[in-house]
Amino acid sequence: GDSLWAPVNHDTYLDEASLGEKPSGSSLLDAKAIAHTTALHISSSFRRRGRGTAVPIWSYPRALWGYALNKVTQSFLPLFECFLQILYITLDTPVQWHISQGVAVSKHNDKPLCLGFRLLHLLDVVGKEFFKYHWNQADFCFDHADYGFIPGKRREHAALALRVTLWRLAALGRSTLVGFHDLTSAFPSIAFTAQDKVINDYFHAWFSWLLRTRQHRSFLVLFDQGQAMLSRLGSGDRQGDTPVPQKFTLAFDDVLSTYFSETSTINDEFLKFVDPCSGLTETLQSIRLADDVLRIGTVTSPAQAAATVLLWNNDLDNTLADFNLAQNRSKLQILVNWKGRNARDYHRMFKQHVSTFSTVQPTQNALHLGYWHQANG
Repeated sequence: GDSLWAPVNHDTYLDEASLGEKPSGSSLLDAKAIAHTTALHISSSFRRRGRGTAVPIWSYPRALWGYALNKVTQSFLPLFECFLQILYITLDTPVQWHISQGVAVSKHNDKPLCLGFRLLHLLDVVGKEFFKYHWNQADFCFDHADYGFIPGKRREHAALALRVTLWRLAALGRSTLVGFHDLTSAFPSIAFTAQDKVINDYFHAWFSWLLRTRQHRSFLVLFDQGQAMLSRLGSGDRQGDTPVPQKFTLAFDDVLSTYFSETSTINDEFLKFVDPCSGLTETLQSIRLADDVLRIGTVTSPAQAAATVLLWNNDLDNTLADFNLAQNRSKLQILVNWKGRNARDYHRMFKQHVSTFSTVQPTQNALHLGYWHQANG
């Protein structure tokens, strides 16, 4: 009821300090054209997929919106277009679009309390479709090393890319090192500044501002035993919102760009190749699936390999901290493959070096995202 929205007053909801200065909205003529196109797209989307999406308790189900926009066209669709016109002129979106209902989904990992659940967000279907439509208007440029949530790419492609790279390096007689890094609660933790940069890079003034309100004005409602708690979200994005995975991937690419340049060594020259399609020189020093980072390197000695592991971890920790992110050290894995007559001795010496600063045991087999990887590919 109305009491649920009482804490979301004008001062807390319209927090322009984090958003920056509000730009002028669209002109009336442009607003009419954009509103018409947007309304037709949303009604078409509801017609194609009219059911199957859970909604928060304060929102109407998708099927009802689909019926209103497609069956009662003569009376309802023009009203919906007028509503969108006002939105594009004022750049003010309904508060209900920015509030999510939290739902805990079991991870089935046998961990206690919050560690055993993943928080998903139920969002108003019209607001979700509205932001999805505008997000998809951009032509995003993803890094060649990105595999998570990228159109045309799958988890199997990432596994194959890693295996082929390790096999090729082994065939060349190069000793290789792979670090499997995982982040802790990355999606809800990444700083707004990293996401704002992505939006500003791909969208112009008032479209950019409108899309940034999606995260800066986000609230979460949790229900338990008849009680409700309303909380403002100060970072990250909400799993359950369509643009989130791609937005995170693009923001994470920017976060990691400095890290890779600072931790690259002369040995990484072996990982460079020329893309046959673009003609650009690329590197195979990493493979990324959303918040999972696989770092690949070539090494020459146990001491140098241990120093590389320490460099990778410390620099990654420092880089992530600037954007409100952190590694999950309990999931860190180190895969190593030594070549040459001293391979067995090097593996033993490498484990001794690593044990001085980490509890992680280097191995020649690693399980990652459902796939077993061998150090030699």
